[in-house]
Amino acid sequence: MRHIIALIIKFIFVGIFTFSVLGIFDLPIPAIFATAVVVTIASYLIGDLLIYRMGSITAIVADFIMYYAMLGAIEYFYFHLTLSRTLYSAFFMTFFLTWAEALFHGFILNRYFVDEDYDRPIPIRTTRYSTEFSEELDGRVDREKKE
Repeated sequence: MRHIIALIIKFIFVGIFTFSVLGIFDLPIPAIFATAVVVTIASYLIGDLLIYRMGSITAIVADFIMYYAMLGAIEYFYFHLTLSRTLYSAFFMTFFLTWAEALFHGFILNRYFVDEDYDRPIPIRTTRYSTEFSEELDGRVDREKKE
């Protein structure tokens, strides 16, 4: 159920940006809808389920590259737009989709996909341990006073 909610929310913002930019070129609505579905499913499977494990920033950069490549290829080869229209429209969609993706990672994935072992203690990952102790516990100080 968590994946379905995340896919629906992702489809909503991908669909909004896809329809708003590709609708300018008078393309058929079912083709734009199919583009939004393909981009949503591919970016969710690749970007959110596989790459997001490496970190949010890595996933956002990978999503930017993936969105730009997918949308550019679909616009150029499927819709037969000119190269300049393809590059500009794919860049604008990718730019806004990446911002929406950052919000998506911050809200949805951290809210619905929380680890079950969140109360487990976090291990200390440093080799520099510092310890404070008083003079009473230091054996060297006692020996110096006796002598």
